[in-house]
Amino acid sequence: MAPDATLAPRLLSAPLLALAIVADFALTGGAVAVFALGWLVPVQRATGGLIDVTLIANLILFAVVVVGIVFGLGRLRPRDVGLRWERLAPAALATILIWVWMQVAIGVWSLASGQGLAIDPAWARYGALVVLGNTLGQFFGNALYEEMMWRGMALPQFSRRCARRWPAARGLSMAALIAALVISQGLFALRHIPVRVWQGASPGDLPTTIGEVFAIGVIFALLYLRTRNLFLVIGIHALYDAPTALLAHGGVAALLALGLAVLILLLWPRALLGPLAKHQLPSLSG
Repeated sequence: MAPDATLAPRLLSAPLLALAIVADFALTGGAVAVFALGWLVPVQRATGGLIDVTLIANLILFAVVVVGIVFGLGRLRPRDVGLRWERLAPAALATILIWVWMQVAIGVWSLASGQGLAIDPAWARYGALVVLGNTLGQFFGNALYEEMMWRGMALPQFSRRCARRWPAARGLSMAALIAALVISQGLFALRHIPVRVWQGASPGDLPTTIGEVFAIGVIFALLYLRTRNLFLVIGIHALYDAPTALLAHGGVAALLALGLAVLILLLWPRALLGPLAKHQLPSLSG
């Protein structure tokens, strides 16, 4: 096996890779329409908010794109898209510790800013089941699907193709890495356009908001390449989207999760491994 094939042992054919991306875009747009029409709200209400629309929509995406196209037609395995089960337990423990650190940091920030400690009003406003449902919708829905699709599958698949154009003696050349990051995370950002429009973004706001999504996608992609643990990236992604804070935080909780992702990226003890040979790529910490 070539060194640059470590992250994606099996190469998905170009037509199937294109089909997976087109299906993702189409179903994401369809999900926005379903959200707008409120078709999934009865399920959310019937479960008291524990099963929310985000979870349902992303499970549909997972079933069609990942299970149907990537695993079914493409015959890739979970390991080919980053799901290495031996790394689940360390990632779960790390995610819990990150969440605890976030709560402590929020408390310190609240006290230092003179605001005092107060329970996050979301718990009283929406109820515990809704808050927990939002968290489950991220861990087992949005974050799980997006990381498998765009960091676990698309990034390595594009990196192997770019490596053919910009080969290196070992691993990926910097040009191939940059090209793969721009293509995969550019597509990741563009698929958010229907969601952002539905959330109220104006045409003038779209370049900025989509640029932010692209930047976050690059951070998560580099974090995956750095740690080689997609489960860890899923955990941080979920905490970024749904911090599930115990204390009122004024919006700082999501920034804490993202900031910690950058900190891990910079301080991880080893340089990019496997397909990104350290002799070909500079260490991200240096």
